[in-house]
Amino acid sequence: MLDDASNCLGVVVVGAIFLHFLVKFLGRKSPSVPPGPSGLPVLGHLLQIPLHYPEVAFHKLGQLYGDLVYMYVPGRKMVVVNNRAVAEELLEKRGANYSDRPRFTMLVEMMGWDPTLTLMPYSKRSQKHRRMLQQYLAHDTLKNFQVYQIAESKKLISKLISDDAHYEEHVKLYILALIMKIAFGHEISEDDQYVKMAHDVTYTLDNSGAPGATPPDLLPSLKHVPSWLPGASFATFAKNWRKAVRLIHDLPYQQVKEKHEQGTANACFLNEALENSSEDSFSSAEHVEDIKGVAANIFCAGNDTTFGTILCFMLAMVLNPEVQERAAKELDEVVGRDRLPTFEDRSRLRYVECVVQETLRWHPVLPLGIPHKTVQADIYQGYHVPAKTVVIANAYGMSRDEKVYQQPHEFRPERFLPKPDGNGEPYFDPSWGFGRRVCPGKPLADASFWIAAATILSTVQLSAAGSVEPKFVSGGIVSYPERFPCRVEVRDAVRASLLH
Repeated sequence: MLDDASNCLGVVVVGAIFLHFLVKFLGRKSPSVPPGPSGLPVLGHLLQIPLHYPEVAFHKLGQLYGDLVYMYVPGRKMVVVNNRAVAEELLEKRGANYSDRPRFTMLVEMMGWDPTLTLMPYSKRSQKHRRMLQQYLAHDTLKNFQVYQIAESKKLISKLISDDAHYEEHVKLYILALIMKIAFGHEISEDDQYVKMAHDVTYTLDNSGAPGATPPDLLPSLKHVPSWLPGASFATFAKNWRKAVRLIHDLPYQQVKEKHEQGTANACFLNEALENSSEDSFSSAEHVEDIKGVAANIFCAGNDTTFGTILCFMLAMVLNPEVQERAAKELDEVVGRDRLPTFEDRSRLRYVECVVQETLRWHPVLPLGIPHKTVQADIYQGYHVPAKTVVIANAYGMSRDEKVYQQPHEFRPERFLPKPDGNGEPYFDPSWGFGRRVCPGKPLADASFWIAAATILSTVQLSAAGSVEPKFVSGGIVSYPERFPCRVEVRDAVRASLLH
């Protein structure tokens, strides 16, 4: 009897324990995805993502739902990050899980940007590309570029003075001259084929749609839609402009390779890559594409973004003459009137540096960056981020974060100065991306922008040549000011003479 009682008691105890854990397990809520707007059946949020200025829409959603906003479209989960600290936690500290790229059907599969690091999945090949870029754009190498940057900045100002009606073209040629020299060893003239080639490639990037948000990106099966079908304008665009994408990869490589074999090639990335390659490596089609891809990446990454940043700077100076006057006064005091600024002056020009940094924050030219993708599922602040989720770091939203930047819509360079002169607000690093996907060309682009801005502020005055209403190009990877009326006048004859 005692044994039977003991057995019964044991069964009761085991059953009670099992029931306890069963109730606890069933009562436990699984982590939910981050909050977000309600979607439609099947389509999800497909119709709620605008083709133009999606960064503004995402920022407004962030104000409603928080730092992480969850959305989905058929076949794709998305999380938009509107907070810099959250982006740093996920994309940098958890970079091993957040450094992949989504499938870019439009740009990569339909238009031929597959050997481009910016759009490449995180892999050994992407690490090879980044290593090649970092080695060539190392700090010691950058010093060799300074003589070109200073010379081309002088040419830029001279052209702006003599013909301010075409200021956009002059800024474009300034960037092209630097990038073509560094990547391809080519010195451009205004009517050569490289200028036409660069114009065509820029057009494709400006008009192919935001990466990861085009119709074929959201529904990859659309890449098979024939271009003649009504409503398939994206297919027509890709078909018509793919040849321009391939030309920027193939032509410079072929020409530099011929000169390299003849021993007449100029110093540039392509020539150095050829020198560092063994004879056997040229039998590998992938290795050849790697060299072409890295060279084209130098061109594309530097061309559009630096061009857009300089135009943002010029627009900001036109709209804020008091900022321009204060920066010019600092240059007079630090540099003097008998020479132009050099890179050695940068650390002493505190306010000029603030103007440069505020330009990057005031209007990020890559408002949504390039989307990341998770490898595995993750939990952040109790929210579930599924595997293979597209993660968009909304740089525009971060630039408008009122918890970080006071009056964020205003152009106020002094915000970065320490108190009491300023607010001690942080520089806007999200302009350059995050973690393992940060822009490897940042030092080159930063220096090219700084010397142009410092030389402009030192030598000329920018003003409005009519009514200025700021508008920005949208619909592609890069956002920059639409054409605005700008007058360029020499500050004095002494500085004008220094340009020659």
